[in-house]
Amino acid sequence: MKKINIAYIVPSLDIGGSEKKVLDLASGLNRNLFKPIIITITKTGKLLGKASEFNIPVYCVNKKSKFDVFVVKRISKILKENSIDIVHVFTSTGKLWGRLAAIKAKTKVIISTEESLFRNTFIDRIIETRLSQKTNLIIPNSNATKLSAINATNIDSNKYKVIYNGIDLKPFINAKKVGSIPKAKDEKIIVCVARLEHRKRQKFLIDAFNLVKHKVNAMLVLVGDGPLYNELKNYIKELDLESRVLLLGSRNDVPSILKEADLFILPSMEEGFGNVIIEAMAAKVCVIASKVGGIPEIITHNENGLLFDVDNINLLSKLIIDVITNDNLRNKIAEKALETVNKFSKENMVNEHEKTYQELLEVGKQI
Repeated sequence: MKKINIAYIVPSLDIGGSEKKVLDLASGLNRNLFKPIIITITKTGKLLGKASEFNIPVYCVNKKSKFDVFVVKRISKILKENSIDIVHVFTSTGKLWGRLAAIKAKTKVIISTEESLFRNTFIDRIIETRLSQKTNLIIPNSNATKLSAINATNIDSNKYKVIYNGIDLKPFINAKKVGSIPKAKDEKIIVCVARLEHRKRQKFLIDAFNLVKHKVNAMLVLVGDGPLYNELKNYIKELDLESRVLLLGSRNDVPSILKEADLFILPSMEEGFGNVIIEAMAAKVCVIASKVGGIPEIITHNENGLLFDVDNINLLSKLIIDVITNDNLRNKIAEKALETVNKFSKENMVNEHEKTYQELLEVGKQI
């Protein structure tokens, strides 16, 4: 039986959410049925070695500048040489140049993945609308992302199919406590893992923690790097919280850090999905998160997690006190989180994509 040739197109293979997802998809496919390649627009990146481990060919078309329109021709040539049946594009750069090249190469099926809520300019929305009309299927990672895309482009809802993100759960389920976070005896650990930027709202979380610091025996640990690092460091000092709030920066031992946590909090202003919530749940940690975007599709309030209205700092503070001071509540929610997290496994995500690829080719739509 002829294998289905799939090309995944991303800007690079640097370490990021979309890039890791592409690698998970390409490496997880049934090789008896599918033959994947990866095309990068600007450069390869740190995940190139992982792609090589899984024998996934990687082509880089070395886009020189934003005016390098000949990149379309270079991608199209690779698609034709590899007899690609399906082009699957990710992120704004990959979606633009990848779809233009796929149209030029007359690829049978074009799929675009949406992973974040739309914040594009007017011109970007026009371009996305035009390219979406030439796309066979759009795969949002949540119903919230789907609704955001429909509102931005007015593309018919029948062109969308939601497939939730999936991660490799094993490193988080099997992680061990290694004592990487220094703490006092009986002190609880509250963790937030997120890029240090305004929309992740670490400053809001610090303010909430500051309100309860005399009511809970706990410390707040912020993991991640980003443009707000120095600002947050100074803010922690300004509030005299240096002994209670740790700013760890970027870490490669997140599973172990989560395993040591008693509570995980994600206070984002917006979130298309929230992979890090899945990671915390797999590590059997009670999660509090803002009720925005796709997060309520992961968390059912008071069952496998707790939700708060995005600007309600008093509610967040109350939830922190409730969880830290009530072992039964914390453990009950953490247990339920672990029970429900399998829905978001890498295997489920790959299986859903495989079925989708086969169904689209069977329909035999031609652009």
